[in-house]
Amino acid sequence: MKLADKLNEAGKGQIPFHMPGHKRASFAHLEGINYHIDFTETPDSDDLHHPSGLLLESQKTLSELFGTVRSYYSVNGSTGCILAAIRAVTASGQKALIARNCHKSVFNACALCSLETAYLFPEVGEDGIYLSVEEKELEKRLRKEGNVALVVITSPTYEGVLSDITALSDICHAHGALLMVDEAHGAHLGFYDPQIRSATACGADLVVQSFHKTLPAFTQTAVLHLCSDRVDEELLSEQMAIFQSSSPSYLLLSSLDGCVSFLKENGGCFVRWRNAVTKARVRLAALNKLRLFEGEGGYLYDQSKILILTDRAGITGQDLYDRLYEKGIVCEMAAYNSLLAMTGAGDCEGSLEALADALIAVDGELTEGILPMPPHTRREPNVLIALHACHRKKRERIPLTDAVGRICAASVYLYPPGSPLLLPGEEITQEIVSLLERYENVGISVNGIADGIAVLCEEG
Repeated sequence: MKLADKLNEAGKGQIPFHMPGHKRASFAHLEGINYHIDFTETPDSDDLHHPSGLLLESQKTLSELFGTVRSYYSVNGSTGCILAAIRAVTASGQKALIARNCHKSVFNACALCSLETAYLFPEVGEDGIYLSVEEKELEKRLRKEGNVALVVITSPTYEGVLSDITALSDICHAHGALLMVDEAHGAHLGFYDPQIRSATACGADLVVQSFHKTLPAFTQTAVLHLCSDRVDEELLSEQMAIFQSSSPSYLLLSSLDGCVSFLKENGGCFVRWRNAVTKARVRLAALNKLRLFEGEGGYLYDQSKILILTDRAGITGQDLYDRLYEKGIVCEMAAYNSLLAMTGAGDCEGSLEALADALIAVDGELTEGILPMPPHTRREPNVLIALHACHRKKRERIPLTDAVGRICAASVYLYPPGSPLLLPGEEITQEIVSLLERYENVGISVNGIADGIAVLCEEG
């Protein structure tokens, strides 16, 4: 069966609560995108890396919408933006302070750029969910590390928790550091809820957004916002060209251009989306065994994310995912004790009602129970070799049970969300091995341990 046929067949009768944000719904600017406009650079199509026509004007409109110095389209997702931005603002040997719940692409960029890395740990709630980056913790780490060139945080998180970007940016700038915000999951902020502003309006120097996650744009589309004069615009443009194809897809660019026009002209869609989510959240607040996460303990919370906690029902997030899948509801992420239903601009009252109906039905089928929480591992790792220094060192793959005390050679992370549990150069402890074994036993997807775990070869 061809992939297109398989996907068409699989999509029949399903209600998607995962990316992309168009939710396979009809949007005028997406309906007209087909093979007839699969162009290369011509006088009619403009050139993404040297725009002078339609793409230049479209990106100017994007910049005006978000109030930035300049904004760039990416056909290589937020990953391309992150790689380009970090390389543009750092030099080999400089220090970067990275929130540990950042996406794997941030750590990959640090390794590629030979940066010295230090880690910032956001608060963790009682449910094991990363909360906001605290100002006092950022201040403490900047003072301790000294000479930090760049700070990178994620806001909102995959689960929807936001940090106080205004306060954090002030602290970074007072210490001479740039602030980059991975806002991949927050391209809708400011449109969906005017009370929650995008990081572009809160003092960050660089902001990355994945348009495809919640907005009506094709998968792999993202934008990079330059928000201050602390960054060399020309150098940033050069790096965006380096980390994207020299033959960008005009199907993707057309969806980005159309999405920008949509943002400018269709505010009513966000009101309908928000009203539908609000109604569903009211219903889900009455769940008995399952629980609706409300962002407890965080600075602010993006209500468009519907995160269901499963620990008091005695089942894992994967168990709940499977039960909903059988009912035609396909969710975004199954974690150990939670399930994320990601809403988007393509959702309507009908889809949210179906999600609420399914969750309420499952809740009624469950008996009360307790899911033991995994061991707490979110603490400072024992870094034995610098992240960037592990590249090309000899490695071997060994059984996970034999890895205690060895040095990790390749990233190990849950996907989604793509945040690392182990990074190259870090000691593998019994605690982390026990956690990984528990994840494996309950069917949680862990990348990096399918055939054992990669470790650096011992000398001698």
